[in-house]
Amino acid sequence: MLLIADSGSTKTDWRLIKETGEIIKTSTIGLNPFFISKNKIEKELQGFKNKANVDTVYFYGAGCVNKDKKSEIKQGLLKVFQNSKIFVDDDMTGAARALFKNDKGIAAILGTGMNVCYYNGNEITQRGVPLGYILGDEGSGAYLGKELIKAYLYNDLPEEIHAKFKNEYKIEKNEILETVYKKPFPNRYLAGFSKFINDNIHNNFIEDLVIKSFTVFFDKHIVKIKDYQTLNLRLTGSIAYYFEKQLKQAANKYNVNIDMVLNSPIDELVKYHQILKTNK
Repeated sequence: MLLIADSGSTKTDWRLIKETGEIIKTSTIGLNPFFISKNKIEKELQGFKNKANVDTVYFYGAGCVNKDKKSEIKQGLLKVFQNSKIFVDDDMTGAARALFKNDKGIAAILGTGMNVCYYNGNEITQRGVPLGYILGDEGSGAYLGKELIKAYLYNDLPEEIHAKFKNEYKIEKNEILETVYKKPFPNRYLAGFSKFINDNIHNNFIEDLVIKSFTVFFDKHIVKIKDYQTLNLRLTGSIAYYFEKQLKQAANKYNVNIDMVLNSPIDELVKYHQILKTNK
């Protein structure tokens, strides 16, 4: 049986493909090697059904940025899928394969975090510079949440939106700072505020905040891809999916064509590997 995983910082989507062609769907927490140990991976996946029958695992994950980080994930997975061949790659490679298959173009992830690349139809030949939620991740959920929180704490939100935020979350400045600077997974915490942004996207200030964030994303990343105006841009991730309208408004400023937006790449990754298997 073939097992495919797409892992972000928040959630991992799994697809188990049986010999009959039946596909079983499941999900777990995000398995980012910057935030989780190989022992925690083993503990998280011990209850995985059919694990003894899995012969091949393709794992695409956020944080799998170098040999050491990929090795950490692989070692954790080997503790669970002991009879399997395991291939680990970064989430950007997974997104590019899901979005373009054998075509070329610019692939991007806008979820909790952000990433971008040029994919030539076979491999990634130019990568963006993801700096994480503190220094970068422009346009991501963490970035949007950070911009919202800053506007709230600086009293820059419109009075109505400020009151709604205060009433909904009932959190004070010290609690926010404690969570962001001292508690685990601050990127997930910040990205969680994207729901409030989506719920209030009709407000001009909020929509402008989103478009400005995407404008920074284009300015810092997309325009640095060679021939970016002649290539299609395809994106995956919850932020790209739920804010597609605002994303396309920002794209129009740069004459960039967006022809596909996926909430998650996992099902298209399944198709990619099915095509790959057929062509072998």
